Amino acid sequence: MQALGTMISMETQTPVSTSCFEGSSSWCTIENWTNLISLYMGSVMYALLISNLSSIVLTVEMGQHLLSEKVKQVNEYMRSKRLPVTLRDKVRDFFRLRFAEGKMFNETEILKEISPTLRQEIMRFNSAQLFFKVPIFGNSPETFKYALATTIQPVVHFDEEVVFKMGTTGEDLYFIYSGVVQIEASWFEHGEKPLAVIGDGCYFGDVALLLLCKRTATAVCKSLSFLYAIDNTSLSKTLADHKHVYKYMLRIAECRQTRVLARNPNVEDVTEDELTPSQWFDDEDEQTELFSLNNASQSKPTAEKAAGAHGKATSVASFTASFRSKKGGRSSRSSKETKSQED
Repeated sequence: MQALGTMISMETQTPVSTSCFEGSSSWCTIENWTNLISLYMGSVMYALLISNLSSIVLTVEMGQHLLSEKVKQVNEYMRSKRLPVTLRDKVRDFFRLRFAEGKMFNETEILKEISPTLRQEIMRFNSAQLFFKVPIFGNSPETFKYALATTIQPVVHFDEEVVFKMGTTGEDLYFIYSGVVQIEASWFEHGEKPLAVIGDGCYFGDVALLLLCKRTATAVCKSLSFLYAIDNTSLSKTLADHKHVYKYMLRIAECRQTRVLARNPNVEDVTEDELTPSQWFDDEDEQTELFSLNNASQSKPTAEKAAGAHGKATSVASFTASFRSKKGGRSSRSSKETKSQED
């Protein structure tokens, strides 16, 4: 109606030129109305065309629009809270990395609308590259992958960020898609002690979840790291249906706990000399690309090799080499005790 009113006002102000002449007023009236209707229909079609084009553009850029709105909200929040500039930049970097494609979708709501089978197919496709990197997935049945695909969540950590601390309650297990994570321990007066550095394809945080204990070490990212996390409840439910995978992960977790205890100068029960060859080696980590390359070259992993693979790292297996050397610390004290007993 607004367009019709506009057309009528245009007709009264600037009448359309016609070929009317005196004595044909009825014909002029018909011609004027015909022109008016044509103008009105043309305006309506033009408005429909513009609205359809606008709708198409908005639909195509929906993900970008949602991300832009989210970033605006976050920026407004940080301004209202008067956060430091460095922290603001870190938050913005997180969004750039987390949504590297420049789009954001409510994936949870989308997946709720489809069938469970299709949901598993989509999640498995999204996690295919992770499954390719982590050795345990290559040796597990497809049902195990399907179950984990629907529960793992992507996580981004920056350089020197702590994933979890020693002595805390374990809530998640982490798979490393890309990055470097250093496992270290703080043993009272002895201070921080690095135990190992792991990279792409490794998983960590399993000891606390599978052995039902506190975190035995601290995990710190040594580069920008993209991780996938699975909570304890989902992991337990999945492993309950895959007993052989549970037994394998339990054995790995027990070996890792034993190695940490053997390195702890405050523990008297376990020494490095008492560890068997199978306990020195981590069967899971040894199958990853980083450790496989180092084993193939028959040389100990160094900081430079890890840095070349990930951009920044401390020593990758110079720490694990100390496990295998069986020297120093607790082992030397154990040797002295053995000699004193012989005397």
